Amino acid sequence: MGAIDGVPLLLSAGETTARRVENTVTELHNLIDEQGGRTVFVNGLRLATAQIEIAAVGIFSLFEARLQSHFPQGSFFKKLKTHLNDLGETDLSNDIWHYYLAINVLKHGQGGSYEELCKSSNLPFSIKLPGEAFFNEGDVAEPEGLIDVTAKGFFEGLLHTLEEVRVSLEG
Repeated sequence: MGAIDGVPLLLSAGETTARRVENTVTELHNLIDEQGGRTVFVNGLRLATAQIEIAAVGIFSLFEARLQSHFPQGSFFKKLKTHLNDLGETDLSNDIWHYYLAINVLKHGQGGSYEELCKSSNLPFSIKLPGEAFFNEGDVAEPEGLIDVTAKGFFEGLLHTLEEVRVSLEG
């Protein structure tokens, strides 16, 4: 068996990170349920949230860098979206575009990407809409950002979508 390299290695590292952070988040939620919203647990969830955000932005950026040769001129994700639509892979095109917008929101906050997400339906993750105060009212560990990266399936969905794109591009 050969060495893992390139995008498969990147996604494998992402899966390891996802499992580790998801286990931490689950453990912290259990502790909060058992012992209440102690500061140490809330801060642990905030730290885990930041780790997921950093990992998501990093993996997405490295994914783009490793596959940039497929679309060397112009915006990689705009060209990728068009390419996938041309292949008839509209669901995958929509998913990767939504994650692209989510990563932009993680990096830049409110702006054009956030506005586009707010108008989108069937998102593969949860966002905080304008005027919403909470994802879960009364949740002392609510994520601070506009994208709920701690929701079960966010990071795994991102990795799954990136893998599907990789397979579509590289076969």
